[in-house]
Amino acid sequence: MKERAINLIKAGFPYFYVETYEPERVSPILREISKELNYQIEDWDFETSSNPMGPFEKEFGQSRTIWNLKNLNWFLRIPDSSGFDNFMVQYLQNHYSDFVGSDRKALFIVSITPFDQAIPEPLQRLFTPLKLELPNDKAIEKIVEEVSKSVPSLIIKNKRDIVNNLKGMTEIEAANAFSFAIVKGKGKPDPKEIAKLRAKEIEKSPGLRIHEPDNNIQILGYENLSEFVLKGINHELGKGVLLVGPPGTGKTSFCKYVAGKSNKILFELEIAQLMGNGLVGQAEKSMARALSIVKANAPALLLVDEIDKSLSGASGGSTDGGTTARSMSQFLKFLSDDRPKGVYIIATCNNISALPPEWLRAERWDSAPFFVDLPNEKERQEIFSYYLTEFDVEDRTGFSPDMKGWSGAEIKSLCRIAKMNNYTLERANDFIIPISETMRENFVKLQELKSKTIPASIVKKKRENKRSVQI
Repeated sequence: MKERAINLIKAGFPYFYVETYEPERVSPILREISKELNYQIEDWDFETSSNPMGPFEKEFGQSRTIWNLKNLNWFLRIPDSSGFDNFMVQYLQNHYSDFVGSDRKALFIVSITPFDQAIPEPLQRLFTPLKLELPNDKAIEKIVEEVSKSVPSLIIKNKRDIVNNLKGMTEIEAANAFSFAIVKGKGKPDPKEIAKLRAKEIEKSPGLRIHEPDNNIQILGYENLSEFVLKGINHELGKGVLLVGPPGTGKTSFCKYVAGKSNKILFELEIAQLMGNGLVGQAEKSMARALSIVKANAPALLLVDEIDKSLSGASGGSTDGGTTARSMSQFLKFLSDDRPKGVYIIATCNNISALPPEWLRAERWDSAPFFVDLPNEKERQEIFSYYLTEFDVEDRTGFSPDMKGWSGAEIKSLCRIAKMNNYTLERANDFIIPISETMRENFVKLQELKSKTIPASIVKKKRENKRSVQI
């Protein structure tokens, strides 16, 4: 943010809005900028003065001054209303020319609210939005060094792992997590303990959680998809893939498998939770926060499950004040322009027809959508054997269930029910009705997509026996 702000001020840009979860980090940066540019700096916040016109009345005409105005946007809008304060908006419009001349003054409003919600529409073209991203590796290393100075007997054996596990946290959160790990480890901080604390902090953000990679998952029927993803996920050109298929076919398990194989942290973005209580601006704020955490943890793997359901309210017909559309627009921008190298996205979808064309076009993903089908007969038997062992199910009746049309989840349920209730497999089978039957119409429509997608499993083409003519 610092270098960009300096160049913009030199170019004569006067009004800035800094969106951040860490307003305390902005003040030192603005002081560094003022020192470098030989500017004065003035601060204002609600604690020092409850009068929002305070900074305007206090010699606002001073030349070469940077104004650090924390949460002034609270007073630009009328509370619990979509309207704005006419006087303040008009004042900022009228005095814009006072800032762009040779005097080179700069006004920074700093707050947590997304730009579109913080700055009234009549002023948005006058303000330049800036974002203070979460601390990078260098900043986190500095935090570790500063905290370490207070513990002379500290022993750090895995500094790189500690820094990696502090990614995605604010400076305060990172310092607290590292300090706690030092205390709990009695001077020997454990990176795994820090990872647990990070997961708890990150999951405070609505709609975002961390999954543990799983190197023990058996993946069946994913040969084509697995080869494609594991080759592209670590390449600088890799973007991600879209998976289509019926529920219960192991799409989430596949992501855990990929995370384990690629040694990447796995985030899941639950967009339904992001929409939260439906308050205007809240979903956009949560989306921005979630994406900033993912970006701070690059390289990373991001799972977006059932993206078609998330987009159902983004067509403009929803009654949530457009919050769904704006949130998904944020994610689409992240998908296209804002995603840093190393962030690989796997999105799942049950109804591809619900996706707008802009979500499917080339270069959003690394390929056309993959189709994850129900397991074939051989795969069903392998999955069945796996779960019989996992749940320690032994059935001497010799019953062999007809699992045609079953998903892997339904096979797992059969074995779990048998173990849980001490049933025979035949009795447990009475409680399973596959989704291919309960939602036959939807399932038939889904199967029609096979010809329009890429198979996740490798389908061997039948060898053609062409006529041979001898003379």
